[in-house]
Amino acid sequence: MPESFWKICSDNKIMIDVRNYVLYDKYKIDVQKCHSIAQDYGVKLKINNSKENFVSSNLSNTPKPVPKRREYKCPQLDNGLISPCAIISNIRFFNNYFKDYAIPVSKSDYLDIYKISSVEEIEHYLKTPREMCKYCGYGDTSAPWKISKKELSEWYDVEKG
Repeated sequence: MPESFWKICSDNKIMIDVRNYVLYDKYKIDVQKCHSIAQDYGVKLKINNSKENFVSSNLSNTPKPVPKRREYKCPQLDNGLISPCAIISNIRFFNNYFKDYAIPVSKSDYLDIYKISSVEEIEHYLKTPREMCKYCGYGDTSAPWKISKKELSEWYDVEKG
């Protein structure tokens, strides 16, 4: 990453958490070099060489009740929009590929960073289940990491519909 990236991370106290999935040997990163660069800029860096199981999102078009409160540990920022999890942030790829099984997404699933009035607004947003959560069974199942075959069953609970 360019120097400007590291300076912004340092100035804003951003921690970088990298998943270095073992299946992608051609993308393996030089862990020592990354730690060295991060340390030079005073940026916290965590690199996880994941060998654990993949936790499935288990999507379904059959809505289910959503807990009143939920802790999201992996908020995403994409094109000026914050979402509480990678599934909401990336559902557009699923919907584009599996058009017949598209999961509904609403404006309330995202928070526009240009319309935020306070840090408390972000905190509240990240603690409140989103509309799309009722279509996601995240954590219901897990499977060993593997390269996707782009089959519906990898992401969607075909039996629940």
